[in-house]
Amino acid sequence: MKKLLIATALLFACAQLNAQTKFEARNPKIFVEFSPFLAAFNLVVVGGGVEWDKYSAGVAYTTGRHHFSHSLNKITFQNFGDLHFLHNRSEDIFVKRYFNNDRTGFSVSALFNLTHWEAQNHAEDIAKNITGTYATLNGSYRWFPFQKYIYIEPIFGVSYNSSSKETVVVGTQSFNFNKQPFELTPEIKIGTRINLFKPKK
Repeated sequence: MKKLLIATALLFACAQLNAQTKFEARNPKIFVEFSPFLAAFNLVVVGGGVEWDKYSAGVAYTTGRHHFSHSLNKITFQNFGDLHFLHNRSEDIFVKRYFNNDRTGFSVSALFNLTHWEAQNHAEDIAKNITGTYATLNGSYRWFPFQKYIYIEPIFGVSYNSSSKETVVVGTQSFNFNKQPFELTPEIKIGTRINLFKPKK
C-alpha cells in the first residue's frame, strides 16, 4: 500500500509538472491596466487578467461618484425630465484575441458590463439605485512605445444596451433606458504585463 501511495504521488507530480511545462510554453503573462480617458470624468478604472498564446481574459472595475451632463445622460436614458443620474460603479469581464503571437497590435474582444447609477429626484428628495447591462464588441491596437513594459491600447467598440426597457419610476417622475440598442464606446488603456514564468535564456 505504501509503494502504491508513493507511485500515485509521483505520477501526480509528473502530471502537474507536465501541465505546467505546457502552460509555460504558451508564454503566459499577467497584465494590469487603467483608463486615463475616464479619469477625465473623475472615474477610476483599474483592471487586469491573464494572457496566453493569442488570447487574454480579465476583469475591470470602475468607481467614482460622478454626475454626467444632460447631453451625456441622453445617450443612456430618455424621457427623464428633471431627474439626475449619479454614476456609482461598474464591472466588466472580457475575453480578447490578438492577431499576433506576442499579443501586440490588433485584437478583437467581447465584453460584458454592469453599470450602477443612482437616479435622483431632487425636487422630492428621492433616489433610486438602477443597473444597466451591456454587451460590447471591441477592436483595439496594443502598442508598446516605452520599451516592452508599458503599453497603450486605444479601443473602439460598439455596445449593445441589454438593459430593461421598462419605465422606472422615481417619485412622481420616471425614465427609460435609451431604446436605441447600439452606441459607440471609445476607450484607451495604459498598462503593463509581467511574466508568470522566468524567461528561458
